[in-house]
Amino acid sequence: MNGNHKVCIECGCDFVPSKFTPYQQYCSKGCKNRRYKRIKVPQLTEKRKQLVFDLLGGCCVACGTSDRLVLTVDHVNDDPENDGFQRRDKRALYRFILKNPEEGKKRYQLLCWNCNSLKQFHRADFLKRFPWLSRVLGS
Repeated sequence: MNGNHKVCIECGCDFVPSKFTPYQQYCSKGCKNRRYKRIKVPQLTEKRKQLVFDLLGGCCVACGTSDRLVLTVDHVNDDPENDGFQRRDKRALYRFILKNPEEGKKRYQLLCWNCNSLKQFHRADFLKRFPWLSRVLGS
């Protein structure tokens, strides 16, 4: 291999760097973008998720569990049509809550998967078990 050849850190193929960017590490923009999406985006999303969970209290508002593997962001009044997140895009939702923390605290809450399912499918039982949430839910 000649001295001006390099190996792409994403795909491993040989390439000749541009004379304007002699320190480039990728053979193409496609490899650079693939690596960014594979490594950086999940880390950023996880970081935002942690910030949002901390902002919303860090535990389920109903049962109090703080296991972050089972917590979800829930609409307080089950009104997703009015906030523009019909697609349930988590990254957009996390960005919105972090940019508008007061609005986010009013419109969203943390529920664990069990409490969220109970709220969605058995609302009457949910309100019997957690009566302090009835004023929040508007029921």
